[in-house]
Amino acid sequence: MNTINSHYHLLRVSGRDHLDFLNRMLSSDVIGMAVDSVCPSALLAINGRVIATLILIRQQDCVDVLIHPSLVERVTDQLSQMRFRSDVAIDRIDAARLFGCESGSVPSPAPGTWALSRQGPACIIHWPDPLQLWIIESSDPIPEELASMVLSDDEWTARLIREGLCWITAQTTDHYIAQMIDLHHGPAISFRKGCFPGQEVVARIRYKGSVKRSLYRCQSDTVLPVGCSLNVGDRRLGEVINSAGTRALAVLSNRVDSEDEITEANSSVKVVIKRVHPQAE
Repeated sequence: MNTINSHYHLLRVSGRDHLDFLNRMLSSDVIGMAVDSVCPSALLAINGRVIATLILIRQQDCVDVLIHPSLVERVTDQLSQMRFRSDVAIDRIDAARLFGCESGSVPSPAPGTWALSRQGPACIIHWPDPLQLWIIESSDPIPEELASMVLSDDEWTARLIREGLCWITAQTTDHYIAQMIDLHHGPAISFRKGCFPGQEVVARIRYKGSVKRSLYRCQSDTVLPVGCSLNVGDRRLGEVINSAGTRALAVLSNRVDSEDEITEANSSVKVVIKRVHPQAE
């Protein structure tokens, strides 16, 4: 059965000080999470650029962290260096199997928002849209209700792109300010809690400035690989950040008009774009 372990790896952060530690290190409000809840988050550099996008699951005695596999070493090392005297343990859960599907036989306990439920051996993350991520740590058989709904790796990527949900990898780490990939549209960034790395930059943009680039959905007749440039004439607008063949997410300049003809730089094939949050400030 298809897993999406190529998208996510599971870290477990525990210890007496784990909540306070993660609250100081990550962009979301970790302290405010209820037990058995889920929240998107990010680890930022001090210049506000995104090192990794994350999904947090608060358990009774730990917080599980989903991260792209290519960034596990980078994030683990960075968090470990910042522990100092805090009672915090960071462990890789290599045995976890992850499956993606669209909402099916297990309804979300809170439709329209991030939520968590359990089904037998599985912990299920419910996205605000009709997506579910099943995490199974044991060697127990896959639940029958899951077997018929599992998406392939490419299908999962396409669903995330359709919903405008980007995911940072080693290829795109340290490239974008948090607002450029729309992390401020939701609970991934808390502007009410205390300080965290990069907080000064993202707060200054929110209250005193703006970003010149934002997240766009893209569609073309040619494959749009991660990193490829999109242009208007000879002017470069930006680059693709996540790709599923001819559909992609890209971080592009907001100086683009509906009449502009946008092309993939190498092939000159036309690309249709639409801003993920058209009412963004």
